[in-house]
Amino acid sequence: MSIKTPVGQGLSASSRTHGTQGFAGKILRLVSLIATNPVEAWDRIATKMEVRADKVHQTGPGIYFPGESEAALADLEVHLHAGVRSHLAETQLRDIEDEVVRRIEGGLTAAPFTLAHCSGRLLARTCYAIVRALRPNVVLETGVAYGVTSTFILKALETNGQGLLHSVDLPPLGRDANRFVGALVPQSLRRRWHLHRGSTRRVLPKLLPSLGSVGLFVHDSLHTYRTMEYEFAAVTPRLAPGSMLIADDIQDNAAFRNWVDRSKPVFAAAIREPDKQSLFGITYFA
Repeated sequence: MSIKTPVGQGLSASSRTHGTQGFAGKILRLVSLIATNPVEAWDRIATKMEVRADKVHQTGPGIYFPGESEAALADLEVHLHAGVRSHLAETQLRDIEDEVVRRIEGGLTAAPFTLAHCSGRLLARTCYAIVRALRPNVVLETGVAYGVTSTFILKALETNGQGLLHSVDLPPLGRDANRFVGALVPQSLRRRWHLHRGSTRRVLPKLLPSLGSVGLFVHDSLHTYRTMEYEFAAVTPRLAPGSMLIADDIQDNAAFRNWVDRSKPVFAAAIREPDKQSLFGITYFA
């Protein structure tokens, strides 16, 4: 049975409202954080400043020519010399889609941040199929929120019978926000999951050397030009031949396009995400 409720922004309005919180509440939590964890407080303030600067100095949206998912994955298969689209019909994928929907409808009624932070359904399904085809030993992901993409990746790793997922996330300020990071990930899949809490600029410099080569990198954290550029530059030296990079929400700036021009993967494509009216990019290094 196919997924009934779209993952991400396609969720019902009643579901989305659970994550709303007042501006005053955020300020109080930030003030409290300055006293208890000044490093994290600074990271959060710097993030807000970066978002504002990105809007003020915006060079314009990236120029992309998105294609259909079917055609893009067919082209990718030529380079991978392996099937990708066939994995989209697997029972394991349908099962995890249904489980994610059940968990969203039944377990996020007191969610501290909006479901708009979740990835779209097409991105999650694409990540599953690529992990199944690529069979990476190490997957690195930035941005978790409630763990939609994380769950699909972990299901693919479990089906493969190999591989680990390392996720980096600093959740939005909210009551019990830490408790809800990755809340959708079933307990049965967590043995392959390592969650690293903090901003990517704090975590990646220490984490990347310990991982060796990265088979798949998924960017879905802060989508400013500066953060995307930083993450791509940090991870690129760790992408061994046969590795892939996927980036969500590439449409608002040219960070992904400029990185592709510099790194020259043998395959690159932009795909439109129907649930979120956004684009995600996929690349492959032969």
